[in-house]
Amino acid sequence: MTSRITLAAGLLLAAVAGTSLAGTALVGNENGASLSLIDTNKNEVIGEIKTGGKPRGTAIDTRRGIAYVSDQASNGLLVIDVAKRAVLKRIDLGESPEGVYISPDGRLVSAAVELSNSVAFVDTETLEVAFRVKIRGENPEHAVFSPDGRFVYVGAEEDDKLEIIDVAGRRLLTQLQVGTRPRGIAFTPDGAKAYVACERADTVYVIDAHEHRILRSIKVGQRSNGLTMRSEEHTS
Repeated sequence: MTSRITLAAGLLLAAVAGTSLAGTALVGNENGASLSLIDTNKNEVIGEIKTGGKPRGTAIDTRRGIAYVSDQASNGLLVIDVAKRAVLKRIDLGESPEGVYISPDGRLVSAAVELSNSVAFVDTETLEVAFRVKIRGENPEHAVFSPDGRFVYVGAEEDDKLEIIDVAGRRLLTQLQVGTRPRGIAFTPDGAKAYVACERADTVYVIDAHEHRILRSIKVGQRSNGLTMRSEEHTS
């Protein structure tokens, strides 16, 4: 198996798979106060979920058919039943929440909260904030779980730092100096490495995700931003 790194635009797009909504994509419309549902087979919009406010980060629990969406206007996390197209609950996160991610075991949702320079962790059973971790850098935008769920990598984009959170310990483990304005973060499927796109440095940093150290930097195109990892299996 080989891994390919793909740089992508910062579009809020989450595919729903493994449920009755398989083949559906969910797109957050920041200025439309809504989420659009797209049939990925027909490439057509098939519905809309009114959220109000300004939906930003989006993550989907595919096992439950629940979407978690950060809303800047209400400073909250919206819990949405995708099939019913209904907002079930709003959870207070703090001012200006951004990226939202689900842990591999589905038990926690991480949400980067910009103005408090922290990451909020929401328990998906109680739908309450279980704990918060303060980072040392400023303006966190993404808070991405490692594939084993042990760590969360956070880009502090105004401080040019990568912050690493120990999830079980509920604490900031370490901080790495990377390029200017770190944005997209992605792990290799085996969790051995993480890649961090630094927008104003036009550079991707390769991180040893076991020892949490920088291995190398890769110069890429201008304003490298979103980043995702795709695995491909090759047979002879």
